[in-house]
Amino acid sequence: MAAGAVHQSKDEVTESYAQLISDHVITLQNIGNELLHGPRSDRTQQMLEDNLRPAVDKAVGPARAAVRVAIGTKEYDTIRASVASEAATSPRSHSPTRSSTNSSPRRSTHSSPRR
Repeated sequence: MAAGAVHQSKDEVTESYAQLISDHVITLQNIGNELLHGPRSDRTQQMLEDNLRPAVDKAVGPARAAVRVAIGTKEYDTIRASVASEAATSPRSHSPTRSSTNSSPRRSTHSSPRR
């Protein structure tokens, strides 16, 4: 019976450890930070730029040819590249990190009377 208690205890420790890792280590925020700021962030930024350039063309739509004529092909390509580059390196992607002790927002359980 003691061996069963030890085995159950190991299972509980394993479950607790797995929960700790999933709540505080392998989080969406940490994965995003690694992709955008880690040692291979240049690959992520290149992928974003490569995929955003066609999105700029799509956003301009049928007016693309007229815009190219109006501002010049070189200027259009420069704007297109800078929009993609700026979006890939935008400070907006640098969201503040939450403390490791409070990884999710909490709602108050107290209700206040309505007037």
